[in-house]
Amino acid sequence: MRKLGGVIVASLWLLGGPADATNIVSLQPVGFDPATPVPIGQNVEFSLEMAFTDTTLGGGVTITFDSAVFSLVSIVFDAGFTVDDKDFRCPTDPTAPNPVSCPANPAFVSWGNFAGLTGTHNVARVTLEAITLGEVEVTPEVTATFSSPMGQPLPVGTIGVPEPGATVLLLAFVAGAAVRRYASRAQ
Repeated sequence: MRKLGGVIVASLWLLGGPADATNIVSLQPVGFDPATPVPIGQNVEFSLEMAFTDTTLGGGVTITFDSAVFSLVSIVFDAGFTVDDKDFRCPTDPTAPNPVSCPANPAFVSWGNFAGLTGTHNVARVTLEAITLGEVEVTPEVTATFSSPMGQPLPVGTIGVPEPGATVLLLAFVAGAAVRRYASRAQ
C-alpha cells in the first residue's frame, strides 16, 4: 500500500458511541479533499462540530491522530460560536474572566454553559500539519463526559475521518452484503 503525506479518507465513520446516539461531535474537512495526499509541510483544517438534541452543560473531546504523521498547529474557537460560556473553554480563551484550568494536552477541547447547550454549532477549527508520509485517522474522542442539566452523563457519538484500511473493510462488508442480497433474490 502506498504511503501518502497525511492521507485522509473522505468517507465518515461512526466511532466511539452508540449507533443511535442523538448527540454527535464530529470533525469535518475544510477546503480539502480528504482522499487526496497532503504534501509534507502543508496544513489541513477541520471544523469541530456539535449536533445535540439533548441539552448539555458541556464536556470535552481530545482530537486524536498519529503524531508521527501530523502535528497539531492550532485549535481556535469559531467566532460564531457564542452560545457557550468562555470560562469553560479549553484551550483557554484569553478574554474569559474566570477560565477553567485546562489539562496540559493541547489536543483537548472543551466547552459548556450552565444555561445549557443544544442544537448544531460549529465549535472550533482544528489545524494539523503533515510532517511525514503516512496514513492517519483523525477523530474526536470524548474525554470529558458531556452531562445533562441534572448531572447525568449523556450518550455522545463521534464522527471522524478514518484511515484507508477502515474504509476498505467497510466497503468489503457492503459489497459482500450486496452480493448476498443479489444471490438470495436470484433464487
